Amino acid sequence: LCETNEVQENQVVMCLLPNPLNMGPGAEEVHFICLVISPIKEKKIKSAVEVGRTYSTLLADCKLRRRLIQAHDPKEFAHLFELEVHRIFTEQRNDMSSSKLSTLEDEDEKWCFGLDLYRDFRQRLSYYLSDYTDGMTKFSGIQKITSTTFFLYFALIMPCIAFGVLHHYITHGLIDVRKVVLSQALSGI
Repeated sequence: LCETNEVQENQVVMCLLPNPLNMGPGAEEVHFICLVISPIKEKKIKSAVEVGRTYSTLLADCKLRRRLIQAHDPKEFAHLFELEVHRIFTEQRNDMSSSKLSTLEDEDEKWCFGLDLYRDFRQRLSYYLSDYTDGMTKFSGIQKITSTTFFLYFALIMPCIAFGVLHHYITHGLIDVRKVVLSQALSGI
């Protein structure tokens, strides 16, 4: 990202590397390098950072990245970007129009406490079992679950004991360590 007085409008250069490049932690397999140059006096929404964010959003799509890597020449590369921008624009426009319709339809419904929570639960009900079983299909999954459980237990038990002792002192024994640990366990579940 760069801002300079030497350009009059935003300039973006994309480079597809011939081989993935390791650029350190979090950037082990870099396939693309994007250079964004903006004029200093550009509006905030057109700044180099915002343009960079836009390209980052586009490149977050795995399918697009795969197609870009397989592009044969720069024209095809640019064409794939244009198609993706058009697809996202059309999708967002359709989502906005359908959300306007759904808000008009929802105005007729009366508000009910917990209705949205019930709808979310009903929508995800078929996935709840797989949410628990998918992590236990491999030994590494069980190992990760066990290590995370023990880590969280020991990381959270000490503050619970400390707060329990503090509450015991402040409330003159009405709330003690056992009650604090039990309340934390119940709230964690």
